[in-house]
Amino acid sequence: MLGKRLKELRGKRTQEEVANDLGILRARYSHYENGRSEPDNETLQRMANYYHVTVDYLLGKSNDKHNHLDQYIKEKIEAIPDLSKPHDQEIAMEKILELLKSKRPTLNGEPISEDQRKLFIAQFEAVLNAFKK
Repeated sequence: MLGKRLKELRGKRTQEEVANDLGILRARYSHYENGRSEPDNETLQRMANYYHVTVDYLLGKSNDKHNHLDQYIKEKIEAIPDLSKPHDQEIAMEKILELLKSKRPTLNGEPISEDQRKLFIAQFEAVLNAFKK
């Protein structure tokens, strides 16, 4: 089931691109997709994070593939008491930036490429820096 799910989630991306993003060799990723080997727990978790799915979904133990990242972000922002204050707005933007750096965002349900993620982070950092001035 893991290989099938990895192929499905990879979509139009190449194995090389995904392997590079995960920090593994393309051949190793190919082995995972083709069922020739199984990833260790750490790699399995990195793949789940990369695709924004649960480990259970990757392993076929669940059909609910979303790890509810949107809910996680919403909860983090709602934890800030009053976004009408500039200081709190800055804190919220910093938390969002931190999440963008630690998670792979999606656009219309599809993970964005690493280049898109880096561009988005750079743009968000520019907005945050302008806000601080």
